[in-house]
Amino acid sequence: MRWESFQECCQSYNIAPVTIPLDIRVRWNSTYRMIQQIVYLKRPIRRYLDDHDDKLGKYRLTAAEWEQAEILLVFLMPFKRCTKRFECNMNYPKIDYVFFAYDTMYNHIDDVKAALDRPEGIGLISCASFMCAAIEEMEETLL
Repeated sequence: MRWESFQECCQSYNIAPVTIPLDIRVRWNSTYRMIQQIVYLKRPIRRYLDDHDDKLGKYRLTAAEWEQAEILLVFLMPFKRCTKRFECNMNYPKIDYVFFAYDTMYNHIDDVKAALDRPEGIGLISCASFMCAAIEEMEETLL
């Protein structure tokens, strides 16, 4: 019954009803795919929660949380692309590509951290300090 109700919400926006994949902690792409589906389904999700306010209203995301999901999606995109390229060449990735991929990812991390530390642009978002802390933990994991 819940799935049928969610499908109706999707169809009301002419959006193909799809499920949200699970996040797998050790796979960048699973997080990316999960957030991508959530952002894609934003309007049906909001409508579904509004329609079931008595039971599910407490799970409604705020505008800031939706914004954070969209920012995370953009942040993770280069990691998704690098991972996809490695998956396409599983046999023998060449060292020059590995170096280029890591250099690209680290430069992306540095650029995002610098942007989050500024008092303008994405540095103004409410979750900037939280994202900086998460990115620092990410750097430690990658080292």
